[in-house]
Amino acid sequence: MTPTEIKSLMDVVYAQWPEQRNSQNIKNLATLWNATLADIPYELAKQAVVKILCTSKWFPKVSEIREAALDMVQGQPITWGEAWDMARHNGWMMEGLPKVVRETIYAIGYWQLSNSTNQEAMRAQWRDIYQDKQRQRREHDLLPAGLQRQLENSNNAARLITQVPQLEEA
Repeated sequence: MTPTEIKSLMDVVYAQWPEQRNSQNIKNLATLWNATLADIPYELAKQAVVKILCTSKWFPKVSEIREAALDMVQGQPITWGEAWDMARHNGWMMEGLPKVVRETIYAIGYWQLSNSTNQEAMRAQWRDIYQDKQRQRREHDLLPAGLQRQLENSNNAARLITQVPQLEEA
């Protein structure tokens, strides 16, 4: 979004909360929204704000706007039970599965998943791992694109650092 579009979005919000509109609030909010919402397309952000204005009694937070926008793009997340059914019925066909389902299968191991004699324990393990991976994926997807790249670069750098062989002292 451009700064002009962000100002337009702020005008929509301030129409519902005119008492919040003062020069200091406008300046602070513009700075905050430029830093945290600029990667969201204007029309999507506007729809997210309108949704929040219709469902919330409070001034929208950045996290609420980003979450509403993400839900509009991705839809509601798959429950762990739905993901369990997908994993159990797709066999080795990983191509059509959502990434978080594939990551959970890899974490458990397909052989263990399909050959476990204690399906109740396997379901509980699946639920815990899937929910953790889904939470991590959602938290990542909610971040601004620039911050996502920075974190991915720092994670890659950290992996490289741990892979550097240590020199022995003489």
